[in-house]
Amino acid sequence: MKTCLGIELGSTRIKAVTIDDSFKLISSGDYTWASRYENGVWTYSLDEVWTGLKSALSKVEDRETIAAAGVSAMMHGYLAFDKDWNLLTPFRTWQNTITGQAAAELTELFGFNVPQRWSIAHLYQAVLNGEEHVSRIAHLTTLAGYIHYKLTGVHAIGIGEASGMFPIDSTALDYDRAMVEKFDSLSAIQALPCKMPDQGFRFAAAQSIFRRMRQGDHTFCIMYFPGYCGKWRVLAWNVGGTLLVQIPVQGVFYVFRISLLDQKSGYI
Repeated sequence: MKTCLGIELGSTRIKAVTIDDSFKLISSGDYTWASRYENGVWTYSLDEVWTGLKSALSKVEDRETIAAAGVSAMMHGYLAFDKDWNLLTPFRTWQNTITGQAAAELTELFGFNVPQRWSIAHLYQAVLNGEEHVSRIAHLTTLAGYIHYKLTGVHAIGIGEASGMFPIDSTALDYDRAMVEKFDSLSAIQALPCKMPDQGFRFAAAQSIFRRMRQGDHTFCIMYFPGYCGKWRVLAWNVGGTLLVQIPVQGVFYVFRISLLDQKSGYI
C-alpha cells in the first residue's frame, strides 16, 4: 500500500498526516510550538523547525510506504540567507508590523497595495534601516521555500507562495515585470544592494526524490515521485486557503500546491 504524506508548519502546530488511495487517514503526528517575541521581532527558531518536524514524523506509522509528500507552511515574512544558506537574521514572521514605512513607499511606487507582512516590505525596510546583513543576502524565501530547498536542493517556490513575497502578474503567472523594473530602478537610484531575479519562476530539476517540474503553463510547487499514479486527491490543506492535490499525468504522480484564494488558478 502506497501512502501520501502531508506536512504543515502552522503558527501553533507542525503536523504530519498520511492517507491511503481511498483518502483514509492512516496515521498522523504533531508538535506544538509558538512564536517568540525577541528583540522586537516575532520569530521562530529554525532549529525548532527540524525538531518539530522530526517529532511529528516520528509519530507517523509505516513511513516506508510513503510514495509522495507535500509541504505547506505559514506564508509571508522574511527569511534571508547568504550564499551558503546561513541565516542572516532571525526569521521575521507574518505577525510582525515593523515595516510600515517600506510598505507605504512600495505601495505608492507600485500603485498596488503591499502589506507589511510581505517579504518585499521586510527586505526594503531592512534596507531603509541600514541593516548590515542586507549586503550579504543571496537567497530570500518563505518557510515552505526553505523546507523545500532543504529537501530538494532546489531554491524555488510556487506562485501561490510567491504572491506573499512580491506582486504577481496573474496573466503571465510570474512576478509583475513592470513592478520589478520599478523596484530595480529604485535599487539603482539609491545604490541598494538588492535586485529582483531575472528568471522569476523558472523551474529547475534536481536529482532527488522530490523535484520541481512544469506541467503546461501551470506554475505551482510540484513534487515528483516516479512510478506511482492514482486519482485526483486532496492531501492537505490549511486555513490560508492552500491545497495539496495529487494529479496523475502520463503515468507520473504529481503533487500540486494550489492557492484557493487565487481565483485565476482554479485548476482543480
